[in-house]
Amino acid sequence: MVYYNSIKMYAVGAFYTETVGCALKEICMEQPGYNNTAEQIARACFDDRRFPKKWQAAVGIASMQFVGTAAVLMSGVQFYQDTLFRTKFGYTMFLTVLSQFFYVLIIPLFILFIAKKDMRATLRLHKTIDAFQVLTLAAISAGIFLFAQIENTLFVEQISGILGPSAETELDMLSAQTLSQLLFELVILCGLPAICEEIFFRGFVLRAFERISPVKAVLLSSLAFAVMHGNLEQLVYTFLIGILLGTVTIVTDSLLAGTVMHFTLNALSCLLVYPPIHVYFERLSGNHSLFLAVTGSLFTAGAALLILFIFYTRKKNRRSFGAPFVSDMRYPRQMPRQRKGETVAYVLGWTGFVLVNVFSMAVTWGLLNVV
Repeated sequence: MVYYNSIKMYAVGAFYTETVGCALKEICMEQPGYNNTAEQIARACFDDRRFPKKWQAAVGIASMQFVGTAAVLMSGVQFYQDTLFRTKFGYTMFLTVLSQFFYVLIIPLFILFIAKKDMRATLRLHKTIDAFQVLTLAAISAGIFLFAQIENTLFVEQISGILGPSAETELDMLSAQTLSQLLFELVILCGLPAICEEIFFRGFVLRAFERISPVKAVLLSSLAFAVMHGNLEQLVYTFLIGILLGTVTIVTDSLLAGTVMHFTLNALSCLLVYPPIHVYFERLSGNHSLFLAVTGSLFTAGAALLILFIFYTRKKNRRSFGAPFVSDMRYPRQMPRQRKGETVAYVLGWTGFVLVNVFSMAVTWGLLNVV
């Protein structure tokens, strides 16, 4: 009950501040089952400071997509590549740093700052997982990785039968060819997105949709995470991984959990296309019976570790929070309802986000030619 008591103390203190007075009293009077007591109003105040509004998340994902698209179009790809970078690999590293810092990271932090949210509580920036949980999460990622890739491959095969084969890509040119490039990939392509994208999707977006329910929050944030990549060839993989990342984030109430898994999955993707390792992976995948046996064994081990992880975390949460999961504590509690203007922003944000990415998917698949 330590966690609950700290919430209560914080909220009761906030209740006596000047901003809580009339606004929160009006909020609670609108909610069914509320008697407008000081404690209820204070809880609503604290929860409202932790949870961004749904329209803010929708506007955030749309802004990220529009700003990102504009940045790529205005960056002068050929100019930068020819004048500043000797290889396309170097330019890819540059674009990754630019995109992760300047719109994946900045946009949610800016919205939370303007909305006066408690960033540390909202983004779950507290260490509630131990070394055993970190190692278990990394092992789970390795077990789930190939299974998610196989499911994604089956989806791509079905889509190819309908839309035709996708356009040729330059993915091989963008992968590391030397050990030094691999180290750059592990830091920039694996580590940086693991931090920035987790802050955006499992910190900002997931928190906003938790106003509905934890389950719907995981599904909606996973959908946004999958669509954001703007690539049909990654859609199912990123959606399945998003569900896993959202689940462990809510179970542990720590952004670090999702970050560890995200980095591990990114690292596996980079390592398996690194030429010295890729040779062995090609041999394994060429032997279908052996490949399925290895994948099945890894998935079984990953699923078993996930169950172990959940049981271990439940026991740990009981000691720390007084509940198996933080979501069990009547969570989310009563908070302000969305106004009509906010609903319009919510719908427009989702619409713009989806349209931009559908266009991107059509381009990357080769259905549209924008050259």
